[in-house]
Amino acid sequence: MKILKDKAIVIRKRKFQDSHEIIIFFTRNNGKMSVMAKGLRKEKKPICFDGYMDVFSKMNIHTYHRNNGSLGNLIDCDLADAYLGIRSEYSRLLVAWVIIEVLEKGFPDGLESPEAFDMGVWALEAIDQGMTEHLLCRFLIKILELLGQGPKESDLLGGISKPAEVRAFIRKLKTRVLEPGEDRHISFADATQLQDHLVLNFQSYINGVLRAYPVLRKNHALGMSQAEPLSRSLLGYNR
Repeated sequence: MKILKDKAIVIRKRKFQDSHEIIIFFTRNNGKMSVMAKGLRKEKKPICFDGYMDVFSKMNIHTYHRNNGSLGNLIDCDLADAYLGIRSEYSRLLVAWVIIEVLEKGFPDGLESPEAFDMGVWALEAIDQGMTEHLLCRFLIKILELLGQGPKESDLLGGISKPAEVRAFIRKLKTRVLEPGEDRHISFADATQLQDHLVLNFQSYINGVLRAYPVLRKNHALGMSQAEPLSRSLLGYNR
């Protein structure tokens, strides 16, 4: 038995019976976890569940677990940030869903990754404020590096019209957050191509995990086909 307190991002919710919900959190110090929130769907919610809780929300949570890997119980929580600005524009919402999908599919339950949590919070805060330029490229580069799958620069330059400029752009993305408008000399086509390469690198990593562990396939199918059309116009490089 253990009781945990942690910061968390809500990455998935589903109804359980009439009044409960199962919530998947991506936490800072305990990785991804699933917990039961009893009574969350009641009209009069338990007083311990303070504030708005939905996908994308950042929460402070207090959970109880009988043993490792078991479904936990949400004891109490409070809202740190709802990121309501994400829902103000459809394009922001699409980018945010890809961030959530990457955190959910890229990390197994219980794998602690404070760096991935911090990258997720950084990305959601930026999307909430409408600053999505370059965001998905930087996020995917950093997540792939955390997973030990950092792509070689040469693997990201296929189909790029100005490889030298894009190579310099990649190196900047790895080391710092770019200012709005920086590197606008990179063409939209090159930025989109780079983003496509990064999405495919992540998809290849997930597919490799699923081939190695077939039992995961049913619940961890990536479904990136929903995201692929977005990279043609919206994700991470809004003009």
